[in-house]
Amino acid sequence: MKLTKKHIGQLFDNRGSDGSWAYILVDVKGGDLLFIVAGDTRRFEIDTNRYGDWRPFKPVLPTKAVIKEAWLTARKSR
Repeated sequence: MKLTKKHIGQLFDNRGSDGSWAYILVDVKGGDLLFIVAGDTRRFEIDTNRYGDWRPFKPVLPTKAVIKEAWLTARKSR
């Protein structure tokens, strides 16, 4: 999908990616796209619309077994 100014503020990743990275579209200038890496307010990246392989980000939720294991192994923040 080709991104335009109407997509600013939305969350995207690339077709074929594993979904571990997501990008918020900040601005469009010419053929370049300015993104901020989701979860990191200081990291910006410039990419292109050339391939049109952007897609809206849709997270894949873990299975119940994975969630149960996560509760057992996760660290608690203090």
